[in-house]
Amino acid sequence: MSSLKTYFVILATAAIAAGQAEKAMAAGLSNTLPVTRENSLAPRRLSPGSTVCVNRPLNLTAMEVDPSAFTRELAQKISEAGFQSGPLSAFENCDATVFTEIVRVTGRDRKSVEMEFRIVIAGEQIPRLCSSVHAKSMNLRDVLSAAIADEARQIRDAQKKGMAIYPGAVEQF
Repeated sequence: MSSLKTYFVILATAAIAAGQAEKAMAAGLSNTLPVTRENSLAPRRLSPGSTVCVNRPLNLTAMEVDPSAFTRELAQKISEAGFQSGPLSAFENCDATVFTEIVRVTGRDRKSVEMEFRIVIAGEQIPRLCSSVHAKSMNLRDVLSAAIADEARQIRDAQKKGMAIYPGAVEQF
């Protein structure tokens, strides 16, 4: 038996728990994954041209949002950052998958949106980037576009530094 400690990582996100588990499983994600201490905690970068799949957004608001248009626009913005990107169903294999939740849309005259997102690298269960975006604009379409652009910018910027494991995601058994 190796003296190497094994850590088990548990990912419980609203995106997976709220009915997107089938797509996540098809992308190679499961509920737990043994991760060795030596290779799991180091920041990781995706190679230029890596495939980043975009999962359909989970809309937690009462506002009607076209998930296909949202997915296409986010994939386009991620592509502009130097990756191959498209809907989860467009690729046989994904180097990483982006999960997004539209958490809140408020305002009558001036719209405000809050979205949360995470990136999970293929073969891992640990989110490598968990963040949120906020945007304001005069109409829903513009506010969603601004938030999508900010999400893609955060993904690009995280790649420059390398994406470390999300703090608190690892539990030792």
